Amino acid sequence: MAMTPNLLLVSDRIDDRALVADALRSVWAITHTTGLAAAGDVLAQAPCDAVLCDAAIADISIKALLVSVVAQRPATPVIVIADRVGPEAAVDLVHAGASDVVLRANLSRRLPLVLDRVRSAADRSA
Repeated sequence: MAMTPNLLLVSDRIDDRALVADALRSVWAITHTTGLAAAGDVLAQAPCDAVLCDAAIADISIKALLVSVVAQRPATPVIVIADRVGPEAAVDLVHAGASDVVLRANLSRRLPLVLDRVRSAADRSA
């Protein structure tokens, strides 16, 4: 029997939490944090199968969060939620360690697809 994958959601937006929970709770175990230090603590305690982070958390640089996650868990995919992002900014986020960038407007539609790809890749490498 396959184990339930773990998702770390780093966001200070209540609507993100609700949307992610509604879209994924039947498939993923979700841990929520609102900041860089708390995310680091969660990652230090237990591995996550994926990290989903909001690019617009008030007191966090998204690039600092990406660097932190990649340093602690280099194999863990990090998906960034952005309100808007141009092609150059998206490429910069991928170079900084993001696996994918999902626009908030498309989150409910795209997130399950992105995480299905993440889970399939993890299953193949296990």
